[in-house]
Amino acid sequence: MFDNAKLQLANLLTENVNKIVMYHKFSNLSHNIESSSKLFEQQLIYITKAFKNKILSSPNSRQTGIHLTIDDGYQDFYDLAYPLLVKYEVPATFYVCTGFINKELWMWYDKIEYLLETTSVQYFEISLAGQPHAWSLTSKIEKDNCALQLQSILKSFPSNEVSAEINAISQLLEIEIPVLPPYKYSACSWEQLRDMDPELVNIGAHSHTHPILTNCTDEQLSFELKHCTELLQKELQRPIKHFCYPNGQSTDYSNTVIEKLKQLGYESAVTAFTDGYNCKDRYKIRRCSGVESMHRFKKHVNGVEHLSKKWTSFKTRNNNENNVFSR
Repeated sequence: MFDNAKLQLANLLTENVNKIVMYHKFSNLSHNIESSSKLFEQQLIYITKAFKNKILSSPNSRQTGIHLTIDDGYQDFYDLAYPLLVKYEVPATFYVCTGFINKELWMWYDKIEYLLETTSVQYFEISLAGQPHAWSLTSKIEKDNCALQLQSILKSFPSNEVSAEINAISQLLEIEIPVLPPYKYSACSWEQLRDMDPELVNIGAHSHTHPILTNCTDEQLSFELKHCTELLQKELQRPIKHFCYPNGQSTDYSNTVIEKLKQLGYESAVTAFTDGYNCKDRYKIRRCSGVESMHRFKKHVNGVEHLSKKWTSFKTRNNNENNVFSR
């Protein structure tokens, strides 16, 4: 357990490192990627007291400190998290998928979760990319495990193939997917985005349909970035300067993607991982998750996780060098 003295030491050692915290969904109870509103409020109270003058207004601020970010565009952000940001006057960036906001779609990974939550089928098998898969679905744990595995497998598929596979899964699980998602999976409206205080919440872009951008053709990539940007600017009547890579791992963006973002006027882009590097490239900004316990959150924002990742990277690199010299 880290006491306050150790947290303060870690914070001092990482004073030049921005701590960008990532959220997705909010609820009254924590579950998977959902953060409970109670935990979120505790986190806001903590950073407003411990980091009063180091809470940043944007992810690429020239100052060093903490910034909160929220991905996708779920309505629960507006209902549960936004009022708390207003209460404690903490700025944040809200990255939205414009196709989701526009009610053209709901997130494909939510469809999988919905199908498995509602199906009464107790055994399920399917072939994906030529590989057979089978799951028992007799308990919530088994259904959650199946959902996670399917989401992981389908992330590598082109977006048009993902849709086809989900339709096939829907038939096998004997569940029809509603045109619009239920509240748990629903998006904010344009009116709600416009209602948020722009001095408090930056609205950033997260693509139009949330594909992994490195899986897109040049034409698809241009559409995902340009259409998303133009739609946000039209609906909100303000510049859109910050971007979040869908899925956000190191293989999910490229120099081509970054160049297109620069051409569209973006000033920053965030990932969805942290690796111990204090990356000064504003188009590869690292983030840590805010969903875990309060103890884990304190470790994140005080730099403990950064130091741990950095030490792990150092040991790995050092071992690799020793292996080379020992050959």
